Amino acid sequence: MSAVLKEQHEEQSLSLIPVTELFAQIDFYDLTEDVVVEIEKRIKNVETVVFDVSEDGKKELKKYQSSERKLIKDINEVRKAEYTIRTESVKKSNDLLLSVLKKWDESVSKKADQFEEFESKQLDFINKVVNAALTTQRTLKNIEPKFMVAHDLSPLIKLTGTLTPGQQLTKKANDFIAQIVDKELLNQSRYHSRVMELENLCLRADINPPLTEVHLGAVFLAEDEVFRAKVNELITAEIARRVEMEMRIEKQNAIANQKKINDALAAQQAEADRIASEKAKDEETSKPVEAIKTVESLRAQAASIEQAAQYADRSADRDAELKGAANLRAEANALEKSQSEHEQAKIPGKKTVTITAQFKITVSERISVEAVINHLKSKLPDDLKAVLIGCTGY
Repeated sequence: MSAVLKEQHEEQSLSLIPVTELFAQIDFYDLTEDVVVEIEKRIKNVETVVFDVSEDGKKELKKYQSSERKLIKDINEVRKAEYTIRTESVKKSNDLLLSVLKKWDESVSKKADQFEEFESKQLDFINKVVNAALTTQRTLKNIEPKFMVAHDLSPLIKLTGTLTPGQQLTKKANDFIAQIVDKELLNQSRYHSRVMELENLCLRADINPPLTEVHLGAVFLAEDEVFRAKVNELITAEIARRVEMEMRIEKQNAIANQKKINDALAAQQAEADRIASEKAKDEETSKPVEAIKTVESLRAQAASIEQAAQYADRSADRDAELKGAANLRAEANALEKSQSEHEQAKIPGKKTVTITAQFKITVSERISVEAVINHLKSKLPDDLKAVLIGCTGY
Protein backbone atom coordinates (compact mmCIF):
# COMPACT_ATOMS: atom_id res chain seq x y z
CA MET A 1 0.00 0.00 0.00
CA SER A 2 1.34 3.40 -0.94
CA ALA A 3 2.14 6.05 1.65
CA VAL A 4 -0.76 8.22 0.60
CA LEU A 5 -3.24 5.42 0.84
CA LYS A 6 -1.86 4.47 4.22
CA GLU A 7 -2.20 8.03 5.46
CA GLN A 8 -5.74 8.22 4.20
CA HIS A 9 -6.48 5.00 5.90
CA GLU A 10 -5.09 6.27 9.21
CA GLU A 11 -6.91 9.59 8.76
CA GLN A 12 -10.13 7.76 8.40
CA SER A 13 -9.40 5.52 11.36
CA LEU A 14 -8.61 8.59 13.60
CA SER A 15 -11.59 10.55 12.28
CA LEU A 16 -9.62 13.73 11.64
CA ILE A 17 -11.74 16.80 10.83
CA PRO A 18 -10.88 18.86 7.75
CA VAL A 19 -8.31 21.66 8.05
CA THR A 20 -10.84 24.42 7.37
CA GLU A 21 -13.08 23.15 10.12
CA LEU A 22 -10.08 22.98 12.46
CA PHE A 23 -9.32 26.67 11.79
CA ALA A 24 -12.91 27.53 12.49
CA GLN A 25 -12.81 25.79 15.87
CA ILE A 26 -9.61 27.49 17.14
CA ASP A 27 -10.25 30.44 19.51
CA PHE A 28 -6.88 31.92 20.30
CA TYR A 29 -8.15 33.60 23.50
CA ASP A 30 -10.17 30.73 24.84
CA LEU A 31 -8.67 27.49 23.56
CA THR A 32 -11.12 24.59 24.03
CA GLU A 33 -10.30 21.05 25.01
CA ASP A 34 -11.77 19.73 21.70
CA VAL A 35 -9.23 21.69 19.66
CA VAL A 36 -6.39 20.36 21.77
CA VAL A 37 -7.68 16.79 21.29
CA GLU A 38 -7.96 17.32 17.54
CA ILE A 39 -4.38 18.57 17.30
CA GLU A 40 -3.15 15.67 19.43
CA LYS A 41 -4.95 13.29 16.99
CA ARG A 42 -3.04 14.83 14.10
CA ILE A 43 0.21 14.41 16.09
CA LYS A 44 -0.64 10.72 16.54
CA ASN A 45 -1.48 10.47 12.86
CA VAL A 46 1.98 11.81 11.98
CA GLU A 47 3.51 9.12 14.18
CA THR A 48 1.61 6.36 12.32
CA VAL A 49 2.36 7.44 8.72
CA VAL A 50 4.81 5.04 6.92
CA PHE A 51 6.52 5.71 3.60
CA ASP A 52 8.20 3.22 1.20
CA VAL A 53 11.89 3.27 1.28
CA SER A 54 12.26 4.32 -2.32
CA GLU A 55 12.66 7.40 -4.37
CA ASP A 56 8.92 7.76 -4.61
CA GLY A 57 8.60 7.24 -0.87
CA LYS A 58 11.18 9.91 -0.23
CA LYS A 59 9.32 12.35 -2.44
CA GLU A 60 6.07 11.51 -0.72
CA LEU A 61 7.73 12.19 2.71
CA LYS A 62 8.93 15.62 1.65
CA LYS A 63 5.55 16.44 0.24
CA TYR A 64 3.86 15.29 3.44
CA GLN A 65 6.21 17.26 5.63
CA SER A 66 5.70 20.37 3.54
CA SER A 67 1.93 20.02 3.80
CA GLU A 68 1.92 19.51 7.59
CA ARG A 69 4.41 22.26 8.25
CA LYS A 70 2.44 24.66 6.11
CA LEU A 71 -0.63 23.86 8.19
CA ILE A 72 1.32 24.38 11.41
CA LYS A 73 2.81 27.61 10.05
CA ASP A 74 -0.59 28.94 8.98
CA ILE A 75 -2.08 28.26 12.41
CA ASN A 76 0.95 29.83 14.16
CA GLU A 77 0.87 32.96 11.99
CA VAL A 78 -2.82 33.42 12.68
CA ARG A 79 -2.03 32.96 16.40
CA LYS A 80 0.75 35.58 16.30
CA ALA A 81 -1.40 38.03 14.36
CA GLU A 82 -4.29 37.63 16.75
CA TYR A 83 -1.97 37.87 19.75
CA THR A 84 -0.38 41.08 18.45
CA ILE A 85 -3.75 42.66 17.78
CA ARG A 86 -5.11 41.72 21.16
CA THR A 87 -1.87 42.59 22.97
CA GLU A 88 -1.72 46.08 21.46
CA SER A 89 -5.33 46.64 22.35
CA VAL A 90 -4.75 45.46 25.89
CA LYS A 91 -1.58 47.61 26.18
CA LYS A 92 -3.42 50.71 25.02
CA SER A 93 -6.17 50.03 27.48
CA ASN A 94 -3.63 49.31 30.14
CA ASP A 95 -1.66 52.52 29.44
CA LEU A 96 -4.82 54.60 29.32
CA LEU A 97 -6.07 53.11 32.55
CA LEU A 98 -2.71 53.72 34.23
CA SER A 99 -2.73 57.33 33.02
CA VAL A 100 -6.21 58.14 34.31
CA LEU A 101 -5.51 56.35 37.59
CA LYS A 102 -2.34 58.43 38.00
CA LYS A 103 -4.26 61.65 37.35
CA TRP A 104 -6.87 60.51 39.84
CA ASP A 105 -4.21 59.91 42.53
CA GLU A 106 -2.49 63.23 41.76
CA SER A 107 -5.80 65.02 42.08
CA VAL A 108 -6.38 63.43 45.48
CA SER A 109 -2.83 64.37 46.62
CA LYS A 110 -3.22 67.90 45.27
CA LYS A 111 -6.40 68.29 47.24
CA ALA A 112 -4.51 67.43 50.43
CA ASP A 113 -1.74 69.89 49.51
CA GLN A 114 -4.33 72.60 48.86
CA PHE A 115 -5.88 71.95 52.24
CA GLU A 116 -2.48 72.20 53.96
CA GLU A 117 -1.81 75.49 52.16
CA PHE A 118 -5.20 76.91 53.19
CA GLU A 119 -4.65 75.60 56.72
CA SER A 120 -1.23 77.28 56.94
CA LYS A 121 -2.65 80.61 55.74
CA GLN A 122 -5.54 80.40 58.19
CA LEU A 123 -3.25 79.56 61.14
CA ASP A 124 -0.96 82.44 60.15
CA PHE A 125 -3.96 84.77 60.10
CA ILE A 126 -5.09 83.51 63.52
CA ASN A 127 -1.58 84.03 64.89
CA LYS A 128 -1.58 87.66 63.68
CA VAL A 129 -5.02 88.30 65.17
CA VAL A 130 -3.98 86.81 68.53
CA ASN A 131 -0.73 88.82 68.69
CA ALA A 132 -2.53 92.01 67.66
CA ALA A 133 -5.02 91.48 70.48
CA LEU A 134 -2.16 90.87 72.93
CA THR A 135 -0.46 94.11 71.84
CA THR A 136 -3.72 96.05 72.18
CA GLN A 137 -4.39 94.80 75.72
CA ARG A 138 -0.80 95.55 76.75
CA THR A 139 -1.16 99.10 75.41
CA LEU A 140 -4.46 99.66 77.21
CA LYS A 141 -2.93 98.54 80.52
CA ASN A 142 0.37 100.43 80.00
CA ILE A 143 2.60 97.37 80.25
CA GLU A 144 6.27 98.41 80.05
CA PRO A 145 8.47 96.52 77.54
CA LYS A 146 10.70 95.01 80.25
CA PHE A 147 7.69 93.18 81.73
CA MET A 148 6.45 91.76 78.41
CA VAL A 149 7.21 88.04 78.45
CA ALA A 150 7.34 85.72 75.41
CA HIS A 151 4.29 83.59 76.27
CA ASP A 152 3.25 80.28 74.71
CA LEU A 153 0.29 81.18 72.48
CA SER A 154 0.07 77.76 70.82
CA PRO A 155 -3.19 76.84 72.64
CA LEU A 156 -4.87 79.63 70.65
CA ILE A 157 -3.23 78.95 67.26
CA LYS A 158 -5.74 76.37 66.05
CA LEU A 159 -8.51 76.20 63.44
CA THR A 160 -11.40 75.95 65.88
CA GLY A 161 -12.20 77.68 69.15
CA THR A 162 -10.14 80.85 68.56
CA LEU A 163 -12.08 82.83 65.93
CA THR A 164 -15.80 83.31 65.46
CA PRO A 165 -17.40 82.89 62.02
CA GLY A 166 -16.94 86.67 61.69
CA GLN A 167 -13.15 86.21 62.12
CA GLN A 168 -13.15 87.80 65.61
CA LEU A 169 -11.59 86.35 68.75
CA THR A 170 -13.89 84.20 70.85
CA LYS A 171 -14.51 85.06 74.52
CA LYS A 172 -12.35 82.12 75.56
CA ALA A 173 -9.44 83.43 73.47
CA ASN A 174 -9.85 86.98 74.83
CA ASP A 175 -9.90 85.66 78.41
CA PHE A 176 -6.71 83.68 77.74
CA ILE A 177 -4.91 86.84 76.52
CA ALA A 178 -6.32 88.90 79.41
CA GLN A 179 -4.83 86.45 81.91
CA ILE A 180 -1.41 86.88 80.29
CA VAL A 181 -1.57 90.69 80.43
CA ASP A 182 -2.93 90.71 84.00
CA LYS A 183 0.03 88.62 85.13
CA GLU A 184 2.45 91.03 83.44
CA LEU A 185 0.66 93.98 85.07
CA LEU A 186 0.93 92.30 88.48
CA ASN A 187 4.68 91.79 88.06
CA GLN A 188 5.08 95.38 86.88
CA SER A 189 3.17 96.82 89.88
CA ARG A 190 5.03 94.56 92.28
CA TYR A 191 8.36 95.59 90.76
CA HIS A 192 7.81 99.35 91.16
CA SER A 193 6.36 98.89 94.64
CA ARG A 194 9.39 96.90 95.74
CA VAL A 195 11.83 99.37 94.20
CA MET A 196 10.34 102.08 96.44
CA GLU A 197 10.22 99.76 99.46
CA LEU A 198 13.85 98.74 98.97
CA GLU A 199 14.98 102.37 98.60
CA ASN A 200 13.13 103.37 101.78
CA LEU A 201 14.58 100.48 103.78
CA CYS A 202 18.09 101.36 102.57
CA LEU A 203 17.52 105.05 103.37
CA ARG A 204 16.49 104.21 106.94
CA ALA A 205 19.58 101.99 107.24
CA ASP A 206 21.80 104.82 105.88
CA ILE A 207 22.81 102.72 102.85
CA ASN A 208 23.64 104.88 99.85
CA PRO A 209 23.54 104.05 97.01
CA PRO A 210 20.63 101.74 97.87
CA LEU A 211 20.39 98.07 96.99
CA THR A 212 18.75 97.18 93.67
CA GLU A 213 17.03 94.21 92.06
CA VAL A 214 20.46 93.03 90.88
CA HIS A 215 21.41 92.26 94.48
CA LEU A 216 18.25 90.17 95.01
CA GLY A 217 18.03 88.40 91.65
CA ALA A 218 14.94 86.22 91.19
CA VAL A 219 13.90 86.83 94.82
CA PHE A 220 13.00 90.42 93.87
CA LEU A 221 9.60 89.26 92.54
CA ALA A 222 9.12 86.38 94.99
CA GLU A 223 6.45 86.22 97.70
CA ASP A 224 6.45 89.07 100.25
CA GLU A 225 7.87 86.97 103.10
CA VAL A 226 10.73 85.65 100.96
CA PHE A 227 11.46 89.12 99.54
CA ARG A 228 11.58 90.89 102.91
CA ALA A 229 13.66 88.15 104.53
CA LYS A 230 16.25 88.45 101.75
CA VAL A 231 16.25 92.28 101.99
CA ASN A 232 16.83 92.17 105.76
CA GLU A 233 19.64 89.70 105.24
CA LEU A 234 21.34 91.91 102.64
CA ILE A 235 20.89 95.12 104.66
CA THR A 236 22.35 93.48 107.76
CA ALA A 237 25.31 92.22 105.74
CA GLU A 238 25.80 95.64 104.13
CA ILE A 239 25.82 97.43 107.50
CA ALA A 240 28.32 94.92 108.88
CA ARG A 241 30.49 95.33 105.78
CA ARG A 242 30.37 99.11 106.00
CA VAL A 243 31.26 99.14 109.73
CA GLU A 244 34.12 96.76 109.06
CA MET A 245 35.35 98.94 106.20
CA GLU A 246 35.13 102.12 108.31
CA MET A 247 37.04 100.47 111.12
CA ARG A 248 39.67 99.26 108.69
CA ILE A 249 39.98 102.72 107.12
CA GLU A 250 40.12 104.35 110.54
CA LYS A 251 42.83 101.97 111.61
CA GLN A 252 44.79 102.60 108.43
CA ASN A 253 44.39 106.35 108.87
CA ALA A 254 45.51 106.13 112.48
CA ILE A 255 48.63 104.23 111.47
CA ALA A 256 49.32 106.69 108.66
CA ASN A 257 48.73 109.70 110.90
CA GLN A 258 50.93 108.29 113.63
CA LYS A 259 53.66 107.79 111.07
CA LYS A 260 53.27 111.38 109.91
CA ILE A 261 53.46 112.57 113.52
CA ASN A 262 56.54 110.47 114.19
CA ASP A 263 58.18 111.70 110.99
CA ALA A 264 57.30 115.30 111.84
CA LEU A 265 58.64 114.94 115.39
CA ALA A 266 61.82 113.38 114.09
CA ALA A 267 62.23 116.22 111.57
CA GLN A 268 61.53 118.85 114.22
CA GLN A 269 63.97 117.22 116.61
CA ALA A 270 66.63 117.14 113.92
CA GLU A 271 65.99 120.81 113.15
CA ALA A 272 66.10 121.69 116.83
CA ASP A 273 69.37 119.82 117.23
CA ARG A 274 70.77 121.63 114.23
CA ILE A 275 69.77 125.03 115.60
CA ALA A 276 71.13 124.18 119.03
CA SER A 277 74.41 123.15 117.47
CA GLU A 278 74.66 126.38 115.54
CA LYS A 279 73.77 128.41 118.61
CA ALA A 280 76.43 126.62 120.61
CA LYS A 281 79.04 127.41 118.01
CA ASP A 282 78.09 131.10 118.06
CA GLU A 283 78.15 130.99 121.88
CA GLU A 284 74.58 132.25 122.01
CA THR A 285 72.02 131.24 124.53
CA SER A 286 70.18 128.03 123.80
CA LYS A 287 67.03 129.22 125.50
CA PRO A 288 65.11 130.00 122.27
CA VAL A 289 66.09 126.59 120.95
CA GLU A 290 64.93 125.02 124.15
CA ALA A 291 61.69 126.97 123.81
CA ILE A 292 61.16 125.64 120.28
CA LYS A 293 61.96 122.18 121.41
CA THR A 294 59.64 122.50 124.36
CA VAL A 295 56.75 123.80 122.22
CA GLU A 296 57.11 120.99 119.66
CA SER A 297 57.47 118.38 122.37
CA LEU A 298 54.25 119.58 124.02
CA ARG A 299 52.38 119.39 120.74
CA ALA A 300 53.76 115.97 119.91
CA GLN A 301 52.80 114.73 123.34
CA ALA A 302 49.28 116.16 122.90
CA ALA A 303 48.92 114.47 119.48
CA SER A 304 50.09 111.15 120.92
CA ILE A 305 47.55 111.43 123.75
CA GLU A 306 44.74 112.27 121.27
CA GLN A 307 45.64 109.27 119.14
CA ALA A 308 45.63 106.96 122.16
CA ALA A 309 42.30 108.38 123.31
CA GLN A 310 40.56 107.00 120.19
CA TYR A 311 41.14 103.47 121.47
CA ALA A 312 40.02 104.08 125.09
CA ASP A 313 37.52 101.48 126.34
CA ARG A 314 35.40 104.01 128.26
CA SER A 315 34.17 107.40 127.10
CA ALA A 316 35.15 108.96 130.45
CA ASP A 317 38.76 107.84 130.00
CA ARG A 318 38.77 109.13 126.45
CA ASP A 319 37.38 112.54 127.49
CA ALA A 320 39.97 112.82 130.29
CA GLU A 321 42.80 112.03 127.87
CA LEU A 322 41.50 114.50 125.29
CA LYS A 323 41.21 117.19 127.97
CA GLY A 324 44.79 116.55 129.03
CA ALA A 325 45.91 116.80 125.42
CA ALA A 326 44.02 120.10 125.07
CA ASN A 327 45.82 121.47 128.12
CA LEU A 328 49.18 120.50 126.67
CA ARG A 329 48.33 122.22 123.42
CA ALA A 330 47.20 125.33 125.29
CA GLU A 331 50.49 125.32 127.16
CA ALA A 332 52.38 124.92 123.92
CA ASN A 333 50.44 127.79 122.33
CA ALA A 334 51.17 130.04 125.30
CA LEU A 335 54.85 129.17 125.19
CA GLU A 336 54.96 129.76 121.45
CA LYS A 337 53.22 133.10 121.90
CA SER A 338 55.83 134.14 124.45
CA GLN A 339 58.57 133.08 122.08
CA SER A 340 56.87 134.91 119.20
CA GLU A 341 56.66 138.10 121.26
CA HIS A 342 60.31 137.73 122.08
CA GLU A 343 61.18 137.34 118.41
CA GLN A 344 58.85 140.18 117.39
CA ALA A 345 61.01 142.67 119.21
CA LYS A 346 63.72 141.91 116.65
CA ILE A 347 61.39 142.85 113.69
CA PRO A 348 60.45 146.54 113.82
CA GLY A 349 56.86 147.27 112.70
CA LYS A 350 55.73 143.60 112.85
CA LYS A 351 53.63 141.65 115.36
CA THR A 352 52.26 138.12 115.63
CA VAL A 353 48.52 137.55 116.00
CA THR A 354 47.21 134.26 117.36
CA ILE A 355 43.58 133.44 116.40
CA THR A 356 41.56 130.71 118.13
CA ALA A 357 38.41 129.31 116.47
CA GLN A 358 36.09 126.49 117.54
CA PHE A 359 33.92 124.29 115.28
CA LYS A 360 31.11 122.02 116.43
CA ILE A 361 30.39 119.20 113.94
CA THR A 362 27.90 116.31 114.39
CA VAL A 363 29.15 113.00 112.96
CA SER A 364 28.55 109.26 113.35
CA GLU A 365 29.73 107.63 116.59
CA ARG A 366 31.96 105.33 114.53
CA ILE A 367 34.01 108.27 113.15
CA SER A 368 37.06 109.32 115.20
CA VAL A 369 37.93 112.88 116.29
CA GLU A 370 41.20 112.63 114.39
CA ALA A 371 39.28 111.80 111.19
CA VAL A 372 37.12 114.91 111.65
CA ILE A 373 40.20 117.08 112.28
CA ASN A 374 41.92 115.76 109.16
CA HIS A 375 38.75 116.35 107.12
CA LEU A 376 38.56 119.96 108.39
CA LYS A 377 42.26 120.57 107.61
CA SER A 378 41.75 119.29 104.07
CA LYS A 379 39.17 122.04 103.49
CA LEU A 380 41.66 124.84 104.37
CA PRO A 381 43.53 126.65 101.56
CA ASP A 382 47.30 126.28 101.42
CA ASP A 383 48.03 129.76 102.89
CA LEU A 384 45.97 128.97 106.02
CA LYS A 385 47.52 125.54 106.34
CA ALA A 386 50.98 127.24 106.38
CA VAL A 387 50.13 129.40 109.45
CA LEU A 388 48.09 126.74 111.29
CA ILE A 389 49.70 126.22 114.72
CA GLY A 390 47.61 123.33 115.95
CA CYS A 391 44.14 121.77 115.82
CA THR A 392 42.53 119.77 118.61
CA GLY A 393 39.13 118.22 119.21
CA TYR A 394 37.20 116.22 121.77
